[in-house]
Amino acid sequence: RPRCGVYAHRDAQQENETFCELWFQNPCHNYTIFQTKLLQLFCRKPLAGNDYSQLTAVGMDETAQRKGHDYITIFVDLLKKRTIFIAAGKDQKTVKAFGEDLKAHHGCAAAITEVSCDMSPAFIKGVADYLPNADITFDRFHILKII
Repeated sequence: RPRCGVYAHRDAQQENETFCELWFQNPCHNYTIFQTKLLQLFCRKPLAGNDYSQLTAVGMDETAQRKGHDYITIFVDLLKKRTIFIAAGKDQKTVKAFGEDLKAHHGCAAAITEVSCDMSPAFIKGVADYLPNADITFDRFHILKII
């Protein structure tokens, strides 16, 4: 199972293929184009019709192909346990992009009351700036990592 566990939708070429398996296993000379195409094919198009009007609790985390290289940030609905948004990068701009996507899917940034994330200063600033009513809970993995 891939590390981030984001499964591709059924319109993938193979049903058991996952976004992360493709991302981690396919070398590409122009990695940014490759990453953008995967995000478009497996995440943005299948998620286009989703309705986030009832969304209140969000989890977010980043992952990379190799340590220190080309990150993506994954946003999940913590109550329905599903991926709702994926963005290239790992800074506060990803939270801004999530807020814009939330509006496009009938959601409201002010309705998000809970966010689970790591202790990244960029994520904390992004949540404070773009999800103003959200309380942050740091995930257990990152808390235990520093103890």
